[in-house]
Amino acid sequence: MIILKNNNPSLNVSYGAPVWNKSVEDFEDIEIFRLDLDQSYTSFVKTIPVERGGGAFELFVEFFANLNAKDYLLPIGTYLLTKASDRIIDPLLDKYIFKPFKDAYQKLQKVNPDLDCYSLTIELLDLKIILYTTSPNSIVENIENVLLAISKHYESMSLKGEYPCEIYLPVFAEFFGEELIYRPPLGEREVIDICKEDNLFKLWGVKYPYSRLSIVFDVANGLILNDSQFMTEVELEYKRKSE
Repeated sequence: MIILKNNNPSLNVSYGAPVWNKSVEDFEDIEIFRLDLDQSYTSFVKTIPVERGGGAFELFVEFFANLNAKDYLLPIGTYLLTKASDRIIDPLLDKYIFKPFKDAYQKLQKVNPDLDCYSLTIELLDLKIILYTTSPNSIVENIENVLLAISKHYESMSLKGEYPCEIYLPVFAEFFGEELIYRPPLGEREVIDICKEDNLFKLWGVKYPYSRLSIVFDVANGLILNDSQFMTEVELEYKRKSE
């Protein structure tokens, strides 16, 4: 099995905190959260002042690892399967499956019940994975299952030998006239009635670096939907303005 580098990967966290009487109403015990992350990651926790209710207390998490997709997905996929069956624990690999982050998050949430994680981005040398929330705490509770699913389906996402450079999950269908487009949740304030935790394992948006294709991967059936069209939030907004 490939051994991941014995150093601290990078974890950046930003979140909105409401401004009240010219001061920021921050999380209780946020300094403990910072210290907890520093034990396992090269971390950066940034508070962004926002209006009350404007996406306050939702974390935007970015993880960076100096690894190629295969060098990351293969060992963690194997580890997650072994951990589930043989209960093996590897402190180094635990960093890469976000266990220290999850522990710190749950500790912070005990004293800040409104805490949630809106998005998690995993940035590798040749792949970016963007995971959006589908229900309260869906990201933190499903991180390991998501990583295992991506590891399992990575080879199936190969398109004539070309591997994806970006994966978005989940994605949803939306009609523009008669044109069907798949897109991720649109902004932290959007409410999607069909948003459920199991949507994380149904449809993913996939982008390829050389063919420039942006299509959809059907997770349930393990296949690429060749005639599909996927757009990011930015691309969709540009399309709306140009029509």
